[in-house]
Amino acid sequence: MFSYTDNLLLQALMKKHKREHSLLAETLLEYETLTGDEVRNLILKGKKPNRPIINKNGGTRGDTSVLSGEDRSKPRLPGMGGKVGTRRDAKDV
Repeated sequence: MFSYTDNLLLQALMKKHKREHSLLAETLLEYETLTGDEVRNLILKGKKPNRPIINKNGGTRGDTSVLSGEDRSKPRLPGMGGKVGTRRDAKDV
């Protein structure tokens, strides 16, 4: 457990480096992975990598219908008839 003094120190460090944390989180959402040099350039110089952004959707990937409330009653996997079972559902052959 952290002591009261430790908590104050941690809070001060988080506030002091809030800009760097936010920038790193935002950049990781965009590029997914960063090299050590890219992290150093980002933190020390505020410079993002000079390569194409992988994710331009602000972090959302894959099936975003979950977020939009889209009707999910129709089959999501073609040819599966809307039902995908688990191993426990499978009958022994």
